[in-house]
Amino acid sequence: AKQSVADSPDAPHDGKSPVLPSRMACPPARTVSDAIRTKWRRPDKRDHKILIVDDSVFVCNALKRELRPAGIETVATESGWTAINMVQQGRFDVVLIDLMMPAMSGEELVRRLRQSAPTLPCFILTGNATRERVLTLSKEPNVVGILTKPWDRDRLISAIRNAIAQGKTELVKGPA
Repeated sequence: AKQSVADSPDAPHDGKSPVLPSRMACPPARTVSDAIRTKWRRPDKRDHKILIVDDSVFVCNALKRELRPAGIETVATESGWTAINMVQQGRFDVVLIDLMMPAMSGEELVRRLRQSAPTLPCFILTGNATRERVLTLSKEPNVVGILTKPWDRDRLISAIRNAIAQGKTELVKGPA
């Protein structure tokens, strides 16, 4: 690029017009929302991917909003059948499953996932479960936890990360 005389730092100035540098050294302006996103988001790409299965789109969206800042990639579906297909086609680290769903219950989905992906950790999300039902579900080998609605964000993220870390440790160690 050819430099004009006016762009030169030694160029004469007539005193009437303001002197503006040819290139601005200032960083681009940041908004408050940019600063918040930067603070809460991890700088690296998302390294954990979880599947959310809940018949309520509101719950799915709320979970996505809670987990996104923690660097957890989420995919959501409202159907147990779709969840089974997604697990067979993709890689997920954890599945969050609503207990009460219309077409396929969370219990049935857990059993089917145990057959198709036996090492995939599953969490049950429930707003109303009986003690007997919770005890029955906790005996399923692929259920690593039962979380209540409404959930505590920090506890949810911690539980997911612990399940992922435990799964990776078991993969490194191999079967006992």
